[in-house]
Amino acid sequence: MQKLDNTHIVIMAGGGGTRFWPASRNIFPKQFLKLVDDTTMLRNTLQRVFPLVEPENIWILTNHLYKDIVIGEAREIPQKNVIVEPLRRDTAAAVMLAASIVKAENPKANMFVMPADHVITPQEKFHDELILANEYLVEHDSLFTFGIAPTYPSPQFGYIKVDAKDTKVTSVRKFVEKPTIDVAKEYLQQGKYFWNSGIFAWKVSTIVDKFARFLPQHYQGIETLSESWNGDNWQQNLEKVFSSLPSISIDYGIMEKEQDVFMLQASFSWNDVGSWEALESLHPGENSVVGEHIGIDTKNCVIYSGKQLVATIGVEDLVVAATEDAILVVPKNQTSKIKKLVSLLKEQGQDQYL
Repeated sequence: MQKLDNTHIVIMAGGGGTRFWPASRNIFPKQFLKLVDDTTMLRNTLQRVFPLVEPENIWILTNHLYKDIVIGEAREIPQKNVIVEPLRRDTAAAVMLAASIVKAENPKANMFVMPADHVITPQEKFHDELILANEYLVEHDSLFTFGIAPTYPSPQFGYIKVDAKDTKVTSVRKFVEKPTIDVAKEYLQQGKYFWNSGIFAWKVSTIVDKFARFLPQHYQGIETLSESWNGDNWQQNLEKVFSSLPSISIDYGIMEKEQDVFMLQASFSWNDVGSWEALESLHPGENSVVGEHIGIDTKNCVIYSGKQLVATIGVEDLVVAATEDAILVVPKNQTSKIKKLVSLLKEQGQDQYL
């Protein structure tokens, strides 16, 4: 397929999520796990965008802990395109940093932002949607987001309320944080609420202007870095600026405040793989298995193993996740407590398991 002209793609790969403990750790989080097939989540995302833009127009933002892993996974792109955040300051700082760099490279560029750890199929529909959004950007200075038509009432996703549900592109009324299950059921019935995919599109000049308006501290601090981009003092200057920034998401900081936002209703299948139970849709069957498993009278379980065999007898509705140094066994309806478990490990000083 023909590459998108004047377009840069930014992949966010700096998160250190805890919901996939014990497989996901501080030094090796979800985006580097092989949860779908024999390639990592990050590598799958890269393979999805390679047909759209040239490698030099792909940027990956990550934490300093993961630099070497990312470089190994992203062999095709220039090493300078792996942007290392010295501190975690949430997605607003990451987006502004990426925007300032893309703007320094090409002030007239279009820019897509997406997470590194989502599953999207089929690839062809994903390409069609990004091509369509890119065409809209030629004529509009609006911010664009991609919404997913909900298939069930989920309290695990953020939602987008739109003006019209039957048009491909529609204006956004508001962004809604994760609701209760009862509220999610109401959203599903109303039909004008979509899941927030976390994929965004805009002109780089537009998003920089929005930062100047809504998050001036981020704008002023990071804009000064563009003068030293890729220079000898770049990383030192970046650490100084980042340490002064508050942590805030792009959703809170920009998208929820801006009035000129449009949503493109995506036709591709999307899964944010936000919990162990998400593997059920990726690996359907009597049990959802990643790795080696043998079982007797085992039903509706999610089984994950690193290198060893997991054997089960007479169990159902469990998540069993085993790594070289830790094993998790939890009912599927209680996986929300994994984050609390990780906090307990931290409180007890058992950092070797974090």
